[in-house]
Amino acid sequence: MRTPSIKIFWKFNSLPTQNAVSKKRRFFRVKPPEAATRFISDSARLATKTFFRYNVFFNCQKIFMKKIISIYGRAASGKTTQADLLVEKYDFHQFGMGDRLRAEIESGSPLGQEIKPFVEAGALIPDELMEKVLGNVFVQERESGLLFEGFPRMISQVEMMVQALEESDSNLDAVFYLKISTEEAIRRIQARAEITGRDDDKDPEAIRTRLEVFEQESPAVLDFYRQNGKLVEIDGEKSIAEISALICAELEK
Repeated sequence: MRTPSIKIFWKFNSLPTQNAVSKKRRFFRVKPPEAATRFISDSARLATKTFFRYNVFFNCQKIFMKKIISIYGRAASGKTTQADLLVEKYDFHQFGMGDRLRAEIESGSPLGQEIKPFVEAGALIPDELMEKVLGNVFVQERESGLLFEGFPRMISQVEMMVQALEESDSNLDAVFYLKISTEEAIRRIQARAEITGRDDDKDPEAIRTRLEVFEQESPAVLDFYRQNGKLVEIDGEKSIAEISALICAELEK
């Protein structure tokens, strides 16, 4: 009689990357009575490896931080990537205006229909629409900090945020400016378009408009936060890990 075998399925997450968290699967067959020993040994090895890589990447265990910060920069400067890493490490409540706008459009709501033409053209959203999207994010009850991804983008939105902070008796701790060149931004946008298929990443005119708008609006935003001692400038063309380490070091001062 053939000895019965046991099929074991093992799945674990590896390190987060710029686009997604990769998945790995392992299949193997073993025969009793060595099944339990083999399973424990292999599971422990994989778990230890994953735990080690996780802690080397983040350099410490998860920390809960109640700061309010913003990540600012050109299109494709790595704002979402760094925001995701900070949320994972510090348990921030993440507010990504770009994601909120796209989600509103995809929902088919009246507000989404108003926003859609501006997003497709790569133009800035009018303040009255931004106020509706922003809602009461500052006054919501939260146990962790708040991270704004790509917001505010213009001086009128800075004023909007200042007012909301005052009304909620809160303070902005830092604005991290990820600096990349226009050429690097275009290269990254084109590469991203091949992966995500986003319409605003495919249209050359929309890309040009987005970058031109940033050049026009960013000086006033950067000057405001620089003068208020909130601006932290970081080379956004460094590796993901290097940028993350610089931001974390600043946050944990």
